[in-house]
Amino acid sequence: GGLWPQIEQAAAQHGGLVELSRIVRARDAADRRDQARWRAGEQDQALSGYAARGRVAIEETQRQAEDRALEAAHADRREGKTALVVVQTSNEQLDGLNARAQALRIQDDQLGERAVALAGRPYGLRSGDEIVLRAASVHPQLGAVRNGTRGLVIDVADDEHATVALADGRKAGFERAQLDAASARLGYVSHTWPAQGQTVDRAHVIAGEHSDSNGTYVALTRARESTRLYASAERLDSVEEDVGREDRLARLADRLGRSEPEVPSIAVALAHEQRVERELDRERVPAPPPRRRDRRPGNDDDMPQRPSSERERREQQHAALDQARVQRDEAAAQLQQARVQRDAAARVMATLPHDPEIQHALADVRYAAGQAQYAAAQAGQLSEQLGDLGRFARLGERGRTLKAQLAMARDRERQASERQQRGEQQAASRQAQLDQQHRVWDAQHPGVQDRHHAAQRAYEQAQDRHHAAEQTYDTLLAHGLIDAAVPPSVRRWPLRPGEALEQDQPARRPGPERRREGPSLGL
Repeated sequence: GGLWPQIEQAAAQHGGLVELSRIVRARDAADRRDQARWRAGEQDQALSGYAARGRVAIEETQRQAEDRALEAAHADRREGKTALVVVQTSNEQLDGLNARAQALRIQDDQLGERAVALAGRPYGLRSGDEIVLRAASVHPQLGAVRNGTRGLVIDVADDEHATVALADGRKAGFERAQLDAASARLGYVSHTWPAQGQTVDRAHVIAGEHSDSNGTYVALTRARESTRLYASAERLDSVEEDVGREDRLARLADRLGRSEPEVPSIAVALAHEQRVERELDRERVPAPPPRRRDRRPGNDDDMPQRPSSERERREQQHAALDQARVQRDEAAAQLQQARVQRDAAARVMATLPHDPEIQHALADVRYAAGQAQYAAAQAGQLSEQLGDLGRFARLGERGRTLKAQLAMARDRERQASERQQRGEQQAASRQAQLDQQHRVWDAQHPGVQDRHHAAQRAYEQAQDRHHAAEQTYDTLLAHGLIDAAVPPSVRRWPLRPGEALEQDQPARRPGPERRREGPSLGL
């Protein structure tokens, strides 16, 4: 990253050299391999590697691709994983994506009711929200707060005040003006460069309108466990023709492989990536020089024929891919039907009465109980100190002071206990009213909750089937892409009469003008 020149300079001052030999963030060897390929400029091979493992999803529209990435990250958080969605796009679009990510958490009741509005943002901050401060500021309790500081909103007292726990463990209250001064925004979706240096369990990368090679590399190297990439067909397909999935992957590699004129810190290859390149070079063994065949035009008797087993293999590959496509489309239709049924049941469940004041009353009860315990402990300490004094000392100034403090502590304990009892009574009364409302609602909507749970389970099962079918399709497709990229001199495809067989040398790093050889899958 940006510290590499300073590290090299410090080592050079002591006559030493430094070498970054291994990326420790990614745990999967296949992820490290594809990251090294991407950094080496081999975007086609890197993308094929991700696709072969079911890590590339191409939706019909950009909105669908974004929704799928946001829903996947939301599912990761429900599993207890840290997740991040990364995209290169405008600030306005980024705010919209963060608002949609927050809406998913609100729908699952993962966030608080109150919100602090932010200037220029289409959302407010709620208790439980992950945030990032995008401007340097000075806080009266924390001092200097750096740009890029991440935090978690742990409490929202009203629409003007929020308590934030920073990533370094410090906690402090922020007023609305202080949040605006620090340019606070939600941290579920991030631009690529602000995400540099961040580590999460799972990353979800959206191919955006401003995506380039360097930014995509940063996005692909944020996760420990897995990275998934999402793109839209509407930005890959040409207007004149309906292209197949294999061409979409190639266009996606070209689109994400674009370079900016700046040379960032990731332009220097790492040592472990150089080893991967050497291993790949050993795999790229060129075919032996072919012999020219003396043919006369029109004479096809000695023309090399494509083996029938090869034709059968390709036909079987087409058939398997067609079958996988049909199964994927059927699973997608079932998923859509399950989503409609789940949403219909959820709309009915949304009418179920609820009382947020019950949670507020219970919170007051817990706070009052804590105050009562603290006051009781303080009264006990004062009573012990008073008992340690002698008879005449208790009559003196020290004794009178301890007696006054003891009386105040016991008074605070009594008041806190009374508040605790009132809160418990209020919560119990409201809960009884809510239970009565629920009984009336259940009578008006018999079996709705069971149908909602069943619809949710059916939707999750349909999601699993669709994911498995899509993974099978992507795996077969990726194998077909890799197979189609083998040079003709190795596959020995038939030549036209009189045509000389040329030696195909495999290119280490294809330039901007790539020549794709071999038959297309024709999908």
